[in-house]
Order: sequence, then C-alpha cells, then structure tokens
Amino acid sequence: MDEMHRLQGNVIHLGDAEQKRALSGTSHKTETKMTPIAASLASRLTAAWAGALARTQVVTEIRKTADGHHIVTETLDGTTYDFWHDGRSGTTISPEERSLLGELTGIVETLARYADAAPSARPAVEKKLDAQLEAFQRRLKRNEPCLRAEWPRKAD
Repeated sequence: MDEMHRLQGNVIHLGDAEQKRALSGTSHKTETKMTPIAASLASRLTAAWAGALARTQVVTEIRKTADGHHIVTETLDGTTYDFWHDGRSGTTISPEERSLLGELTGIVETLARYADAAPSARPAVEKKLDAQLEAFQRRLKRNEPCLRAEWPRKAD
C-alpha cells in the first residue's frame, strides 16, 4: 500500500455501488472549434503536438487493491485532453500547472480563445500563443520530463 500511495498519490476507495453512483454524475462533453489560421501558426502547432506525442508514456495504473476494493485517483478538475497527430495519440487528465503537459493544455486553451475571439482581437491572442509555443519548444528541446517528480509521502 505504501508503494501504491507513493506512485499514485491520495486514493479514494469506492465499492461497486458507490462507484456506479459517482460515475452517473459525471459527464463527457467534447467540444470542436474551427477557425482559419496562418500556415506558419499551423506548422508551429503541429510541431508542438508532434513533440509532445513523441514523448508519450504508457502508464500502468493499479486499479484494485489486494482485497478487491476499486481505486479511484484524484484529479484536479477532471478535464481530459486528447492529442493526436500523424498516427499517434496521447491523453492527459488535469495536468499539473507549469508541467510540460500543463503548458501544452494551456496552448490548447489559448487556441480555443483564439477561435472564439473577434477577428480584431485575434492578433493579441496569437501573440500570446506564439509566446507559449516558443516556451514549449524550448522545454521540449531541453528534454524536460513530462511528469513532475514527487518525493515519497511520509506515512501518517
């Protein structure tokens, strides 16, 4: 249990009935936004996606305890981000702020604001997007880890 706690953080144990009741209250909404963008911005976004997806990692989660209880890990806001490009895909859920994945989702959120913005406001949003993409590419080139390392928690 200590090792599982170290790997997965705080966990909540739900029985089958509680898990079904909790899941019934969740929703899965997908949003698609489309807007024309400059070819140079499109290529920079493609490079960001490709760079992030080149670093995808398969994470094996322990979903059941030895005594058969189900484990649900805590997430910050529960938002799932799915990325795909050129036959590769990856998913992240509620990434930590300032982490590499957190910055990538920040780019997505700025891109969504760009799509929602009036044409006269888009240059300002694009400027922010350019800065985010530049910072993200610098971090990719430094080969920073996607996940923030955490020290093992002390037993309570």
